[in-house]
Amino acid sequence: MRTSTPKTPLMASIPTIFNYFNHRNLPKSLVGLLLFFTFLVPNLSSGQSINQLYQWANTDYEWQTGNLGTSNSIYQEDDTVPYFTNLSGLTVDQVYTIEIEWDTSKSSKHALDYLTTYDRTYDPINPAVEDGLVPDTVPDDTEPIPQDTFMQSDINWNGTQESGVFTIWNGTFVDDTGSASGDATSDYTTPTDYLGDTSTSIQITFKATATDVVIAWGGHIGSQGDWGAGNSAGTISGSPFHMRINQWFIPANTCPTSTIKDFTQLNVGQLDRSLSAAAVIIPGTISIFKDAQPNDAEGFEFTAYSASVPVRVFDGLLDINNDGIINSGDTGTFNGTSVIAGSLDIADTTSFLGSGPSAIDVINGKLDLNNDGSISTLDDGYAESSVEFSFTLVDDGINPNLSTILLFPSSWTIT
Repeated sequence: MRTSTPKTPLMASIPTIFNYFNHRNLPKSLVGLLLFFTFLVPNLSSGQSINQLYQWANTDYEWQTGNLGTSNSIYQEDDTVPYFTNLSGLTVDQVYTIEIEWDTSKSSKHALDYLTTYDRTYDPINPAVEDGLVPDTVPDDTEPIPQDTFMQSDINWNGTQESGVFTIWNGTFVDDTGSASGDATSDYTTPTDYLGDTSTSIQITFKATATDVVIAWGGHIGSQGDWGAGNSAGTISGSPFHMRINQWFIPANTCPTSTIKDFTQLNVGQLDRSLSAAAVIIPGTISIFKDAQPNDAEGFEFTAYSASVPVRVFDGLLDINNDGIINSGDTGTFNGTSVIAGSLDIADTTSFLGSGPSAIDVINGKLDLNNDGSISTLDDGYAESSVEFSFTLVDDGINPNLSTILLFPSSWTIT
């Protein structure tokens, strides 16, 4: 793994350079030549641009350049937020380096703890399709994301950094000399610890095979399973956490025409995207308690499984009678399966062998969660709310050894 290229100050303006040379009483022809090589030659790259940094709004199902919040996204801990950046006007066969930085902690709680593959937990629209590179939907190259040994050495870390890759369309990953056999990634630039607000960065180098290039990666959301209760992203309040591109540049001695020998800084602009802390939740759990009566050797079998969705859902509303529209015909009681309505997971069941959880009434296609006969903000909720189901199975003396089935959403964990 190579070391990071140090950041350099921006080039001086043309008037400053002109005055510098002119005050030394140099011939104007020589001043012009010096200006050409000092300013104009490196800026033959001025048509090259890194355009946007996109992130995936998972409830709106779209890429966007704005910030992620509860209006367009609900992520769980251990999810991966997909990102991609698009570059245009590049020189074919030229080598470029970009530096990616992400917030690893907020108020000493772990936010985006490491990078991974962009489609690890979600299946977003192909970045090449989104950027208009169709039909180039198949990536041209991938580069393994190195293990972050600094993160793994933290005293609170109790997880496993999943392997992942950077993905590129219209390019190949190379080292900073242009060799495909070297490391395309630099060492991580890490904080001294994760106290307060901290960030980590990495540089990645590629060679353009076309003028337009797309690069994708993902940011892993810190979880309680990895960091312990109270230390994870779902416990961050207030402050959002960010993914950003700090800089991009042409490494020294990599220009195919050999006109640019030195390190050349390119303009990034403001490429910083945030994820609201409120849009990250701690995954919910279901605890199941069963009491079989009588308590003899016969007992009752118990089966828990994830059910399919038998009704259609439109904008979070239930089409109970499956007529393709949401109206007063979608009123009744919904039993015996699990449904997903917007960002809210709901499970319900009843059994003639005993009493299950109460049925949830449906009014005009909407779920009356608190069963007060109306739809209001009191019926709001998220999958983070843990639920306990307690029920008693009574032997009816006629149908012994029957199984009772409790249905629940696949995203919930049985404990």
